[in-house]
Amino acid sequence: MDDQTNGDWDDLCPRFGIDASAIERRRNHVALGHEDDHAMAEICAALPKIADDVVDRFYEHLLAQPDLRGELGGDSEITALKGTLRAYLVGMGQGGTEPAYFESRLRVGLVHEARGLLPRHVMESFAVLFDALAEHFEAWARAQGKDAAPLVRSLAKFMWLDAALGVEAYQEAAASRMQTVVVRAQEAEGQLREASSIDELTGIANRRELMSRLEVEFDRSRRYEIPFVLLFADLDLFKRVNDERGHEAGDAVLKDIANRLREGTRPADVVGRYGGEEFVIGLVQTPLDRAVKIAERLRRAIALQPVNYGDEPISMTISIGVAPLRDTTPDLAALLVEADAALYQAKRQGRNAVCQDAAVPKDG
Repeated sequence: MDDQTNGDWDDLCPRFGIDASAIERRRNHVALGHEDDHAMAEICAALPKIADDVVDRFYEHLLAQPDLRGELGGDSEITALKGTLRAYLVGMGQGGTEPAYFESRLRVGLVHEARGLLPRHVMESFAVLFDALAEHFEAWARAQGKDAAPLVRSLAKFMWLDAALGVEAYQEAAASRMQTVVVRAQEAEGQLREASSIDELTGIANRRELMSRLEVEFDRSRRYEIPFVLLFADLDLFKRVNDERGHEAGDAVLKDIANRLREGTRPADVVGRYGGEEFVIGLVQTPLDRAVKIAERLRRAIALQPVNYGDEPISMTISIGVAPLRDTTPDLAALLVEADAALYQAKRQGRNAVCQDAAVPKDG
């Protein structure tokens, strides 16, 4: 029964809502009255004389339990625990109406939890301790010519109060620890999920995440008749960058272009790397004419601003195919085919262009 714990649990009484009225209620729950305080004062006078024997008996019992022996630590730890238990015994019942008393008893439960002991170990510890104390006090009372029964009853009430406080603190500490574990697990899961959905090179959605999010937006747009447009973009002559400047230069270009595409669209839009130097953008709640303007703006920004790399910037252009969701569009795959066909048309026109599929009439 160690009453030391880490600093994260300072000021326990406010945390557990223990004030003067709560102390009175909790004392009433175990039928503690002023007569019990007087009885404990008499008990406390005798406790220093019997404390060492009680402590030794208590730990002899614990150390005989195979499942507890390893939890208690080595000889030095057990010696320290014995000293703490002796201090606990000597202070039993003293100031039993004060917050400091309740604070010390709450800490007993915290330490049991911190050591990995179970709630039943808290109750079992108090049961063994009570048995040892009761035996000693019965012998002490007989030697004094006193009736031991009232003293033992008062002792029992204080010990059940202490046990209840210890279990309550144990449960709170265990719940707090579990919440920490859950939060960390959720954070780890979120990090893992994010890592599995992000393209490692460019930092935007990878193809799997891209397609998943596009499916969601496609279905939502079709269901609620919301405008939705796909942009299928491909860097022009990208292979030349890898051949002439090396793959590190090519990677730098892909990162830069991905960042520009992301910054050039809204957070609600879907931007991802489709594969290689191909990117797909889903423009949500966007009419076709507005989508074409966005595509043109992205194209011009890339053409006018070379990618900074080494001593010599790399000039790039991009071709973009545009395909709007129509009443006749059967599914996302068909919309991607249409956007890809428009991209092919942009390439045939000499690259660095924005096109709709020539086979589909343009709006307006």
